[in-house]
Amino acid sequence: MLKPGNVIYECNSKCTCLSNCVNRVSQRRSDLTLMIKRFPKKGWGVITRRKIPERVFVTYYYGEIIKSTEADRRGSQYDTKGLTYLFDLDYNAEDHDECAYTVDATYFGNFSRFFNHSCDPNLVVYPLINDNADIRLHHIAFFTSREIQVGEELTFNYFGNFYNEEVESGLSKIKEKYVCKCGSTKCIGYFHK
Repeated sequence: MLKPGNVIYECNSKCTCLSNCVNRVSQRRSDLTLMIKRFPKKGWGVITRRKIPERVFVTYYYGEIIKSTEADRRGSQYDTKGLTYLFDLDYNAEDHDECAYTVDATYFGNFSRFFNHSCDPNLVVYPLINDNADIRLHHIAFFTSREIQVGEELTFNYFGNFYNEEVESGLSKIKEKYVCKCGSTKCIGYFHK
């Protein structure tokens, strides 16, 4: 598996390979059995009803693709309600100001919008490109980072794949934080708004 943060380039419609090509992993029909479940302390989440091996493609993050200015406007509205399903397409951006697009799954999307944060996640996020050559419009692809057991919640790190002590130090200075309810033994206690 690629190191987190690297782009996955898959075959596309211009490729002459067959649908079972090893470079079309995210384009194959999934046989995963997942369920959206309500958790008493943290709201909705997603669990698996079958064991999922390590390094398996789970899904894309689906939603409405909007420009960053619209994402900022909507984000302010969503913050007043205490929820958001915004996911920046910022793989190639040096900072937030360079992020051109955001996926908003608030009004339509798929089950991935219910993936919760964990300080010790079992999913990793990769930017993935197949039919669109514009890297600013990459897919947000979730893959398992380890084997996931039956009934286990699917989670990813909202800080991204590069969480480290430097990030934690910077977050300790942020005033607006959410209390983390991941329940992991590696929990740092909060994540930023």
